Amino acid sequence: MPAIPEYEIYAMKYAERQADLSTFMLGVEPGRETITIDYFVWLLQGGAEPVVVDTGFTPQIAEARKRKYVASPADQLRKLGVDPTDVKKVLISHLHWDHFGGFSFFPNATFYLQTKEYQYWTGPVMRFRAAQGPVEANDMAELVRLNMQGRVHFVDGIEEVAPGISLHYVGGHTAGIQVARVNTTKGQVVVASDASHLFRNVEENTPANLITNLPEMFSAFDTIRGLSSGPNLWLPGHDPAVLQRFPTHSAGIAYLR
Repeated sequence: MPAIPEYEIYAMKYAERQADLSTFMLGVEPGRETITIDYFVWLLQGGAEPVVVDTGFTPQIAEARKRKYVASPADQLRKLGVDPTDVKKVLISHLHWDHFGGFSFFPNATFYLQTKEYQYWTGPVMRFRAAQGPVEANDMAELVRLNMQGRVHFVDGIEEVAPGISLHYVGGHTAGIQVARVNTTKGQVVVASDASHLFRNVEENTPANLITNLPEMFSAFDTIRGLSSGPNLWLPGHDPAVLQRFPTHSAGIAYLR
């Protein structure tokens, strides 16, 4: 029986902004503290082919949403020797604009996401303007086209997408958010993305103030802890401390092996 690959995980920062801590820590008084929020995509390398988690967003979206664009996710991948056109699997944690808005960087990829996530963002709730802010209309229209082209792979719950990489539905932040469990030399590592925006969310059992289902968000914290092999073996979606807690490969790129 072939050995399960041991992957290297690269957290690649591509943008940042200043934000109110209360947005990312439920119960914190608004205006009390401003923090820097980093935007990441992740590369899983060491198997038969490179696998990417999330897509980031484009410079055009950065300008429209007033985010500081540090480097294109595509350029960050090239620093690691990966041509985005060669990427065949992109695992989408959820469909918010900053996690799916860069789908065009990966013209040959199939996008893996939970069925619940697709149904929510392409379903009846989107007729309400108040529900539309976390996604871009053009992105959702293109998502439907990608599905019609056979480039969306739907996951229902848990699925192994490559030897040593599995996807797990957690919910909470969005209707169908999922995390990726990855086998490494250190054990099982969880790429949590926005199932935990900051390390503090899981470490202090305090959700972000961006919630679809609060009980599921608390349950997601338990899942992240249960799937990972240790307390320091998971990666949040937006915490600048990622670049401090883990070794860096180059500017804006941390790794875990």
